Order: sequence, then structure tokens, then C-alpha cells
Amino acid sequence: MKYSVTAFLVFIALCLLPSPAPAQQGPEIPCVDCPPLQFTQPYPFSGNWHNPESFEGGFMFEIQAGRLGGIFHHYDQDGDPTWAVIIGTLQPGEGEVLWKLETELGMVEGGTCIGCPSQQPQPAGSAGTIRLEFLHRNYGRFQIDDGEWQNIVPLLFGIGGQSKFAPHSDQLVPDLGTKTGFWITTRPHDILTLDSWVLVFRTFAGLGHHFSTLPVSTVFPQMTESGVRYTFLYTPTDFSIIIGEMNCTAGADQGPVCILELDLGGPLSSLFEDVIPSTIKDATYIIHPGNISPNRFEGESEDGSIALSAFRLDYD
Repeated sequence: MKYSVTAFLVFIALCLLPSPAPAQQGPEIPCVDCPPLQFTQPYPFSGNWHNPESFEGGFMFEIQAGRLGGIFHHYDQDGDPTWAVIIGTLQPGEGEVLWKLETELGMVEGGTCIGCPSQQPQPAGSAGTIRLEFLHRNYGRFQIDDGEWQNIVPLLFGIGGQSKFAPHSDQLVPDLGTKTGFWITTRPHDILTLDSWVLVFRTFAGLGHHFSTLPVSTVFPQMTESGVRYTFLYTPTDFSIIIGEMNCTAGADQGPVCILELDLGGPLSSLFEDVIPSTIKDATYIIHPGNISPNRFEGESEDGSIALSAFRLDYD
């Protein structure tokens, strides 16, 4: 079977990443004694996934309205690259599993070669049954037929990632503070400068939802004794005030887990009085590192009444 150019490029990226040769279970991202989340059920990350401890292959997922379409790119028994199609609707999971899917690995053949007249590819059977389970937006696992389960995470290649919670977790946490290729500046009314990050809050009151947004400029990461601290700053024209801090820690008894607390004090705090309700400003937010990616993170307040999503302005 012919191998697509896109999949080939992903194979090259995977092969350039440091990894031991034998296939492994994949990175562990536990959350020991972490508070349960009630409403934070984001769909899995759309993009490239892999087991960084294995050269076995990887996935390209696209999720739209709960429907997952994807490619499993791997090697056949002769060591030649091949791929299979994954299509199905994500189902709610149980316990620690947010979303799950069981479907066939569909094989196709007879498609159009490069520069050849177009022709419709045809189904060519199944390469097996795959089971996917997503525990967080950026952490999942898969099993093919009766094989061993393997943990998978999104592929980090254009942004730095560090293991900030060793030895309690293998997860590489992306550098949320990088400025490379992410930054957009706008100047509403020629007064304020807003860069990069926006925090979006959704409160659950009865059956209705109330949305509030908080513009954030720069995120500054700082390593701590037990993890990492992210400081969020709002940047007006002449000076900055702190929006809040997210402390991510891990220990033998708890975590890794991130706690976000907002601090809207300072001379410009009155700007947010009508934008951010007091219930949002006074809440403490729980964020699992498995829900943190280079462009987005998800969490909710301790009582489950407010959901938090944060994303970069140029994130699609």
C-alpha cells in the first residue's frame, strides 16, 4: 500500500525524537488523590499522537462534534510503512475514562498515485479492532485486538516540553510561556495591549450558562521545588498587573495537579468589575496536567460550578 506524504513526514518527526528501541507501555500521567472534576470533559486533542517510548508508529486524529476520524500509521511485518483508517463516534466513558471508541482499523487500496489520474480507493478489509480510551484531553491509551494497552500523548515537536513532575509522572509539560510563533497584539481604543492568552469562564446556574472572558498577555513559567508556577500578566500600555498564578505540583501523596488562583488587585482592577463576576474572581480552579497543551488548557472550580478554558488568540 502506498504511504501518504503527510504520514511520511510524521514518521520522520517520530523517528527524530529520542526513544528507547523496545516497545513500552508509554508515559504514565497519574493524579494521586486529586479532586474529581465534574464538568471538565473536553474532547481529545486534534492532531498527532504517539507513544514516545516506542517506534511502533502513531496516530493522526481529527475530532468534530464528537466524531473521530483518524489514521493509524505503522509498519507491517516486513518493516514497510502502512496505514489504516479509524472512524467512529466517541462515547462517554466510565470512571477515569472521559471518552472511548471501539472500531475497526480499515484498510484501503487502489487510490490515486502522485501525478496519476484520480480514482476512488476501495476497502481492503480490516487490520484488527482498536480500542481507544481518553482520560484527559491530552492523554489516552489504545489496544489492538488482544495486544497490550499503550499510553499515548500528543506529539510535541514545535514547542519545548519538560518533565516537571519526575519521578511522580513522565509527562512532558509544554512551555506555555514561549513567544515563538504564537503572539498576536491588538490595541482596542488605542489604550490596551492584549497578547496571546484569553481565559474563558463558563458558570453553571440551573440549565443556563454564563460566559465571561479575561484577556491575558504573557505567561511566565518558573520552576519550583515541587513543580512549576505559571504567572499570568495583563499588559496595559505602561505597566502590568498580575491576573493570577497557576501552581503545578506533584508529590507521593497527591498530584500532579495544577491550582489556578486569580489576583485582580492593583490600580487597574476596576477594569474587570463588570467583566468578571465575583464568583469567578474568588474561585480556585483545578487543572490536571493531562489537560494542558501548548495552545490550550481546561479546568474547573473546586465546587464544579465554573468551567475554565484558556487558549492562545491565534489558536485554531
